[in-house]
Amino acid sequence: MTDLSGNTVSGRTSVVGHRSTVYPGLKPDVYVGTEGKPLTILLVALDWDGNAVPGQGMSVEIVERRWHSVQEEDENGNLRWTSSVEEIPVTRFR
Repeated sequence: MTDLSGNTVSGRTSVVGHRSTVYPGLKPDVYVGTEGKPLTILLVALDWDGNAVPGQGMSVEIVERRWHSVQEEDENGNLRWTSSVEEIPVTRFR
């Protein structure tokens, strides 16, 4: 890029772009759930500054993730791990 006199002009900056004025905040009572045991997750709507936004509606979907990892041999005989994830819908609510 050049200015009106033909001199090269450059610069750099950072910009935070918010796609929404409200963000969900989630806090589970444990990091990893155990099958057959209840899991409590506190859900709150927050503004850009982290303040609660009372009365904000939200849609929530809970999914189970199953990771599948296998060793596969490539064309040179080297073994490599290949992973995939399966997402299974559990429930959704508003």
